[in-house]
Order: sequence, then structure tokens, then C-alpha cells
Amino acid sequence: MTAVVGQLQGRCLRLVNAGHPDPLLVRGGRARPLEMALRLPPLGLLSAEDNTTEVTLRAADRLLLYTDGITEARDPATGQFLPLVPAVEAAFAGADLDEAVDGLVERVRAWTHAAQRDDAALLAMELPAAECFAAGRPAE
Repeated sequence: MTAVVGQLQGRCLRLVNAGHPDPLLVRGGRARPLEMALRLPPLGLLSAEDNTTEVTLRAADRLLLYTDGITEARDPATGQFLPLVPAVEAAFAGADLDEAVDGLVERVRAWTHAAQRDDAALLAMELPAAECFAAGRPAE
């Protein structure tokens, strides 16, 4: 069992990762993994190491967490894994958050010819736009 735990205070996001795929930060239309300095084993396999990663978020940044069912999605004809970063960038381009997640799900289904064999989960968040964040109002 793996997990990513995050804490958001203002614009500072702190993440701890125990064997989970690296979250993706989508900023300005570009996606990049939030790589951990140290790879910890899955939960239950003891480690005294600290692998906390911090990132300062900007208005309209998006964070995508996902399970290995997404990273291990294969094209049944070629056996190739889903090119995750380009798929996320294409799905998130010009889309609101719900549309972006739906678009990524459709890309996974198309890539696997709807023959995905592993369970998959996605969780996406977006930092409110600058004017909402500054005013202390929640994003819509």
C-alpha cells in the first residue's frame, strides 16, 4: 500500500510520499512531476528517512495525484505505457478542472482500447485564481 500525504498552508504545499507515483504539478499548461529527493518504500516497510518535499504554489496551479493504474496503462497492441505528462498536458489545456480529469480518463481509455486491467484513481486540485486567493474567498 502506498500513499502521498500533503499539507497546504497558504501557498506552501508540503508532501510526503511513501512509494506512490510522484504527483504532477500543472503550471502554465506544462506538467512536471514533484519528485521526492528520497524514495521511501510503501507503507508498513519501516524507514527513518524524511522525504518531505515543499513547493510554493502560484494562482491557478493544479496538482494531480493518481494511482499506478494510470502510469501502468498499456496499449494492448504495442505494450507501451501511457505517456503520462503529454496526456495530462493535452487533457488540461484550456479545460476547467472537471473537464481536465474527464479528458485524462478518456485518453487512458483510448490508449488502453478500454482494456485497462488495473484499478485507477485520480485526484486533482487547483489553487484559486489570484483575486479569489487574495480576498480569502474559496474558488468556485
